[in-house]
Amino acid sequence: MAGRRYRFYIDESGDHTFNCLDDTGRRYLGLCGCIFELSYVNSVLIPEMDTIKRRHFYSSDPDEPVILHRNDIINRRGAFHVLQNETIRKAFDDDLIEFFARQQFKIIAVVIDKLEHKKKYGSFAWHPYHYCLAALLDRYCGLLNHLGDTGDLMAESRGGTEDKQLKIAYQHLYQDGSYHRPSAFYRRALNSKEIKLKKKSATSLDCKSQICWHTPANRRF
Repeated sequence: MAGRRYRFYIDESGDHTFNCLDDTGRRYLGLCGCIFELSYVNSVLIPEMDTIKRRHFYSSDPDEPVILHRNDIINRRGAFHVLQNETIRKAFDDDLIEFFARQQFKIIAVVIDKLEHKKKYGSFAWHPYHYCLAALLDRYCGLLNHLGDTGDLMAESRGGTEDKQLKIAYQHLYQDGSYHRPSAFYRRALNSKEIKLKKKSATSLDCKSQICWHTPANRRF
């Protein structure tokens, strides 16, 4: 019997470069990922999130859906200007919190102190984003191997050069393994040789990124 199929949606918070490490706001990078069973995403998660969007926000163009960008929500810009109304804002907040509470998923999060990482490894320091990606995949693949299931990985597209580097980092783990894990560890769990990259506007990644960074801590593991 074929096992279940999962998708791991990841999002970042912070700066992924080694620039300005003395600035506390740029010193750390966090990668957080939500693990969903694929059938659940299609049948429950996306329809419920679309319902919330239609209930609280209006888009006159069906090909330009409302995207849940955190900064736009906080600053009440664009479609979220309606949140300036306290009644509407409370109704949206209540809806979103209740939505998070009833979803079925798991979260893995990794944070790196880039300053300490650079001090320890110097010129051999691994790219912060790729370092965090490897740490996430170790835990994700470990879970899938334990369950006897398979899955893939989807991240938000960040641009030509960065996307290319990310694809290479993923393929290196898949084909060659890491310092701690052989390639078979990753191949047994991952059903795709390539990482999936999509813009938020092209998928429901906005929904998953909101869950990554706004879920109550007692839902994480």
